[in-house]
Amino acid sequence: MEDVTPMPFVSVVMPNWNGRNDTLECLDSLRNLNYPKARMEIIIVDNGSKDGSPESIREIFSEMKQDGFFSLKLIELPENIGAPAAINRGIKNAHTDYDYIFKIDNDVVFDNESLKELVKASEKDEKVGIAGGKVYFFENRKLIQSAGGKINLWRGWAMTIGYKEMDVGQYERVQEVDWICGASMLLKKKAIEEIGLFDYRYFVYYDETDLAIRAKRARYKVLYIPYAIIWHKLSVAVQKIRNLSLHYMTRNRIIFQRKYSNNFQYLFFNLFFWFYEFPIRFIKELRKDRRTLGVFINAVREGYFTPI
Repeated sequence: MEDVTPMPFVSVVMPNWNGRNDTLECLDSLRNLNYPKARMEIIIVDNGSKDGSPESIREIFSEMKQDGFFSLKLIELPENIGAPAAINRGIKNAHTDYDYIFKIDNDVVFDNESLKELVKASEKDEKVGIAGGKVYFFENRKLIQSAGGKINLWRGWAMTIGYKEMDVGQYERVQEVDWICGASMLLKKKAIEEIGLFDYRYFVYYDETDLAIRAKRARYKVLYIPYAIIWHKLSVAVQKIRNLSLHYMTRNRIIFQRKYSNNFQYLFFNLFFWFYEFPIRFIKELRKDRRTLGVFINAVREGYFTPI
């Protein structure tokens, strides 16, 4: 007898900030997903774009209504409140009966089976709270960007598994990891309700790592699914502003350590940072670009003094 049980309901939540062309390409990819459109909604949260994004999104949404999506929503914000805060706004506007949030960046393209594979793997185990697939670089379809990640709280590193490795089948096993690339994360409703939403204070970077460590500490599994394939253009929006990546990667790494390392780990991290990393970076930037040095020093200051 044919199984007529409906597939879980998925709310796709995507931020956009002056990324019109990437967002439209991503929407085209979502249209081609092999997943029942009646069990999907798409929510785009626009962070005050000035490139005509909202108008183009509304236009493509009017075309996509014929595809049978449950709903298509565009939330327009007057200013850029940061990626995690925008995602939170989208989640709060998701259909009340959603089973999963599919949190994605706007600069990704999906294999047609990727969402179905993530859902299938998550449905097999109620303790799976977060699932993500194998992420390739968009420009090189076989160069790995992420096969999950590991967290080292002694040195303050969120390390990416497989980064810039050619795929020769070395990451073909489903496995638990410490965190999942934020470009594409499937979040189970039960987990979100227990651990909460993304920490908006990060603005960009480390928010997905923060969510993952909270999930694991609540005894949920963070799962890497190798046959869920995604291609990612890698922080297109962030690259538009000079030193934005340097500022938030430095600042947020310190905030993350303050939140989650124990006393011994935090002491070791500070010794490693101040007596090794900081002097090397200070001298390097002093010789090269004093403006960048100022960004770095300010990021360190914010990392230690931002309330958590």
